[in-house]
Amino acid sequence: MKGDLILVKHRSLLGRLIRKITKSNFNHVGIFIDDDRVIEAKFSGVVVTPFATLQRAKRRDILDFEVYRIKNVKKEQIEIMVNFIGSQVGRKYDFVQFFSLGLMLLFHITRRVEPIDIRRRWICSELVAEGAYLAGIRFHENIDPDNITPEDIASSSLVERVNI
Repeated sequence: MKGDLILVKHRSLLGRLIRKITKSNFNHVGIFIDDDRVIEAKFSGVVVTPFATLQRAKRRDILDFEVYRIKNVKKEQIEIMVNFIGSQVGRKYDFVQFFSLGLMLLFHITRRVEPIDIRRRWICSELVAEGAYLAGIRFHENIDPDNITPEDIASSSLVERVNI
């Protein structure tokens, strides 16, 4: 459903490393723009991925995923999120933010403010959280949306897991 979040657990070495550093069940997040497509920030950039591609990868045991829905969200808020995130398709991945967030987590540095902000580049959780923030949704009050992890989103009291 449009606006639902897909939380992903890649089975790769990098996926396992990200989950270990973030102390997370998930290492990736994307957002449904309709029932059949997901926008996600991957190392190759911000792209639209057919949901069927993720389902095939799950059947091949390359990854696993769960779908979450933001509770009590208004249709207008979903539109703001999806429109903003959709406008970012084609942007590059933010490797600086990726490593910066990793260091913050490793060294227990506060994530209230982002030290480096490259607005034209995104990591997956930053993209989703920024779209939500623009729609008036903040997954965690004490974490800057630019420094949020997939696990922060999944564990937010604002979301609930849904069966698809």
